[in-house]
Amino acid sequence: ACRCTAFGSRRMAPFPRKKEGSMHITDFNDDVVLRRAAEILQAKIKRADAPVFSDCKTLKQYLQYRLVREDREGFFVLYLNSQHRLIHTEILFAGGLTSCQVEPRIVLKRALEQNAAAIVIAHNHPNGKTHPSEADKNLTRHLQDTLALIDVRLLDHFIVGNDVLSFAEQGLLWRSSFPLCC
Repeated sequence: ACRCTAFGSRRMAPFPRKKEGSMHITDFNDDVVLRRAAEILQAKIKRADAPVFSDCKTLKQYLQYRLVREDREGFFVLYLNSQHRLIHTEILFAGGLTSCQVEPRIVLKRALEQNAAAIVIAHNHPNGKTHPSEADKNLTRHLQDTLALIDVRLLDHFIVGNDVLSFAEQGLLWRSSFPLCC
Protein backbone atom coordinates (compact mmCIF):
# COMPACT_ATOMS: atom_id res chain seq x y z
CA ALA A 1 0.00 0.00 0.00
CA CYS A 2 1.18 3.49 -0.81
CA ARG A 3 1.92 5.64 2.22
CA CYS A 4 2.50 9.34 1.93
CA THR A 5 4.91 11.12 4.28
CA ALA A 6 5.00 14.40 2.42
CA PHE A 7 3.53 16.24 5.42
CA GLY A 8 6.49 15.64 7.73
CA SER A 9 7.35 12.64 9.78
CA ARG A 10 3.75 11.64 10.50
CA ARG A 11 2.59 8.63 8.57
CA MET A 12 -0.73 9.02 6.84
CA ALA A 13 -3.28 6.38 5.94
CA PRO A 14 -3.17 5.21 2.33
CA PHE A 15 -4.98 7.41 -0.15
CA PRO A 16 -8.35 6.01 -1.25
CA ARG A 17 -8.21 4.32 -4.65
CA LYS A 18 -10.83 3.52 -7.26
CA LYS A 19 -8.63 1.07 -9.15
CA GLU A 20 -5.30 -0.41 -8.21
CA GLY A 21 -2.63 2.18 -8.90
CA SER A 22 -4.94 5.09 -9.75
CA MET A 23 -6.13 8.00 -7.65
CA HIS A 24 -9.04 10.29 -8.39
CA ILE A 25 -9.63 13.79 -7.07
CA THR A 26 -13.25 12.81 -6.42
CA ASP A 27 -11.98 10.54 -3.62
CA PHE A 28 -11.53 13.62 -1.44
CA ASN A 29 -14.43 15.69 -0.17
CA ASP A 30 -14.21 19.08 1.53
CA ASP A 31 -14.48 17.63 5.03
CA VAL A 32 -11.56 15.23 4.47
CA VAL A 33 -9.37 17.98 3.04
CA LEU A 34 -10.22 20.48 5.80
CA ARG A 35 -9.73 17.87 8.54
CA ARG A 36 -6.30 17.02 7.11
CA ALA A 37 -5.40 20.73 6.83
CA ALA A 38 -6.33 21.20 10.51
CA GLU A 39 -4.15 18.19 11.45
CA ILE A 40 -1.19 19.62 9.54
CA LEU A 41 -1.58 23.02 11.17
CA GLN A 42 -2.00 21.47 14.62
CA ALA A 43 1.24 19.54 14.12
CA LYS A 44 2.96 22.77 13.06
CA ILE A 45 1.62 24.59 16.14
CA LYS A 46 2.48 21.72 18.49
CA ARG A 47 6.19 21.55 17.57
CA ALA A 48 8.22 21.68 20.77
CA ASP A 49 10.40 24.50 19.46
CA ALA A 50 7.55 26.80 18.37
CA PRO A 51 5.41 28.73 20.85
CA VAL A 52 1.77 28.89 19.78
CA PHE A 53 1.89 32.65 19.33
CA SER A 54 5.13 32.75 17.37
CA ASP A 55 2.91 32.51 14.30
CA CYS A 56 -0.54 33.91 15.00
CA LYS A 57 -1.50 33.52 11.35
CA THR A 58 -1.03 29.74 11.66
CA LEU A 59 -3.15 29.67 14.81
CA LYS A 60 -5.94 31.63 13.12
CA GLN A 61 -5.78 29.35 10.07
CA TYR A 62 -5.91 26.29 12.30
CA LEU A 63 -8.94 27.59 14.18
CA GLN A 64 -10.71 28.48 10.96
CA TYR A 65 -10.04 25.10 9.37
CA ARG A 66 -11.01 23.37 12.61
CA LEU A 67 -14.25 25.23 13.36
CA VAL A 68 -15.60 26.97 10.25
CA ARG A 69 -17.44 23.97 8.80
CA GLU A 70 -19.25 23.10 12.03
CA ASP A 71 -23.01 23.58 11.68
CA ARG A 72 -23.47 24.10 15.43
CA GLU A 73 -21.62 26.37 17.82
CA GLY A 74 -18.69 24.72 19.54
CA PHE A 75 -16.39 25.98 22.29
CA PHE A 76 -12.76 25.09 21.64
CA VAL A 77 -9.88 25.35 24.12
CA LEU A 78 -6.11 25.30 23.55
CA TYR A 79 -4.18 24.52 26.76
CA LEU A 80 -0.67 26.01 26.92
CA ASN A 81 2.33 25.56 29.19
CA SER A 82 4.25 28.46 30.74
CA GLN A 83 6.21 29.00 27.49
CA HIS A 84 2.88 29.16 25.60
CA ARG A 85 3.53 25.84 23.87
CA LEU A 86 0.55 23.66 23.10
CA ILE A 87 -0.29 20.94 25.62
CA HIS A 88 -3.71 19.84 24.38
CA THR A 89 -6.74 20.99 22.37
CA GLU A 90 -10.38 19.99 22.62
CA ILE A 91 -13.91 21.02 21.82
CA LEU A 92 -15.14 21.34 25.38
CA PHE A 93 -18.78 22.24 24.70
CA ALA A 94 -21.13 21.83 21.77
CA GLY A 95 -24.25 23.90 21.32
CA GLY A 96 -27.01 24.64 18.87
CA LEU A 97 -27.31 26.84 15.83
CA THR A 98 -27.05 30.15 17.69
CA SER A 99 -25.55 29.48 21.11
CA CYS A 100 -23.37 27.22 23.20
CA GLN A 101 -23.68 26.85 26.96
CA VAL A 102 -20.22 27.19 28.53
CA GLU A 103 -19.62 26.20 32.14
CA PRO A 104 -16.66 28.12 33.61
CA ARG A 105 -16.22 25.43 36.31
CA ILE A 106 -15.51 22.84 33.62
CA VAL A 107 -13.05 25.15 31.83
CA LEU A 108 -11.28 25.72 35.17
CA LYS A 109 -11.25 21.99 35.96
CA ARG A 110 -9.84 21.03 32.54
CA ALA A 111 -7.15 23.73 32.76
CA LEU A 112 -6.05 22.24 36.09
CA GLU A 113 -6.16 18.68 34.72
CA GLN A 114 -3.98 19.72 31.77
CA ASN A 115 -1.61 21.60 34.11
CA ALA A 116 -2.02 24.63 31.86
CA ALA A 117 -0.42 27.96 32.64
CA ALA A 118 -2.53 29.69 29.99
CA ILE A 119 -5.39 28.97 27.63
CA VAL A 120 -6.75 30.30 24.38
CA ILE A 121 -10.46 29.89 23.75
CA ALA A 122 -12.38 29.98 20.50
CA HIS A 123 -15.88 29.39 19.32
CA ASN A 124 -17.53 29.43 15.95
CA HIS A 125 -20.52 31.34 14.65
CA PRO A 126 -22.20 29.08 12.07
CA ASN A 127 -23.86 32.14 10.48
CA GLY A 128 -20.36 33.37 9.49
CA LYS A 129 -20.54 36.68 11.37
CA THR A 130 -17.71 37.27 13.83
CA HIS A 131 -19.10 40.26 15.72
CA PRO A 132 -18.93 39.42 19.45
CA SER A 133 -22.23 39.46 21.33
CA GLU A 134 -22.60 40.87 24.83
CA ALA A 135 -22.80 37.25 26.04
CA ASP A 136 -19.42 36.56 24.35
CA LYS A 137 -17.88 39.58 26.06
CA ASN A 138 -19.38 38.71 29.46
CA LEU A 139 -18.22 35.09 29.21
CA THR A 140 -14.70 36.21 28.33
CA ARG A 141 -14.56 38.59 31.28
CA HIS A 142 -15.97 35.94 33.63
CA LEU A 143 -13.52 33.26 32.42
CA GLN A 144 -10.61 35.65 32.70
CA ASP A 145 -11.55 36.50 36.30
CA THR A 146 -12.20 32.86 37.24
CA LEU A 147 -8.96 31.55 35.71
CA ALA A 148 -6.94 34.33 37.36
CA LEU A 149 -7.86 32.81 40.75
CA ILE A 150 -5.70 29.80 39.91
CA ASP A 151 -3.01 31.71 38.00
CA VAL A 152 -4.09 30.53 34.56
CA ARG A 153 -4.06 33.32 31.97
CA LEU A 154 -6.65 33.68 29.25
CA LEU A 155 -4.48 34.89 26.36
CA ASP A 156 -7.15 35.36 23.71
CA HIS A 157 -10.68 34.53 22.64
CA PHE A 158 -11.26 33.97 18.94
CA ILE A 159 -14.58 33.94 17.11
CA VAL A 160 -14.48 31.94 13.90
CA GLY A 161 -16.86 32.62 11.04
CA ASN A 162 -16.16 33.81 7.52
CA ASP A 163 -13.00 35.28 9.07
CA VAL A 164 -11.41 35.10 12.54
CA LEU A 165 -11.83 37.81 15.18
CA SER A 166 -9.36 38.12 18.04
CA PHE A 167 -10.59 39.70 21.29
CA ALA A 168 -7.02 40.75 22.07
CA GLU A 169 -6.63 42.51 18.72
CA GLN A 170 -9.94 44.28 19.28
CA GLY A 171 -8.96 45.41 22.79
CA LEU A 172 -11.71 43.28 24.35
CA LEU A 173 -9.52 41.42 26.86
CA TRP A 174 -9.31 42.87 30.33
CA ARG A 175 -6.01 42.96 32.25
CA SER A 176 -4.18 41.51 29.27
CA SER A 177 -0.48 42.23 29.12
CA PHE A 178 0.30 39.51 26.61
CA PRO A 179 2.40 40.89 23.74
CA LEU A 180 0.48 40.04 20.59
CA CYS A 181 2.07 39.16 17.33
CA CYS A 182 -1.21 39.00 15.47
